Amino acid sequence: MRQAAVNFVEKSQNFSKFGMENYFMDYTQHIESNADIMLGKPVIKNTRITVALILKKLSEGATFQELIAAYPKLTIASLNAALAYASDVIGNETVIAVA
Repeated sequence: MRQAAVNFVEKSQNFSKFGMENYFMDYTQHIESNADIMLGKPVIKNTRITVALILKKLSEGATFQELIAAYPKLTIASLNAALAYASDVIGNETVIAVA
């Protein structure tokens, strides 16, 4: 998925006109999964804050600023990384029809 995004950016010559040259994030700088931390669930690096918790709080109406106030180790970049990670996981999901 990330390679496809890179190819898309390279082929788009008008991206910089709209300030979107950094639109695609490499979430691996902010997200990690380690069996010894939160049973291997994806978390923000150097924390025990799971991507699932961030998504849950955002779906309940929390703002980035509220999350950062509640969890000072979070940053705008780490919150965007959580969203990018979730998007990538869902976007690459395979659906198997069950009869």
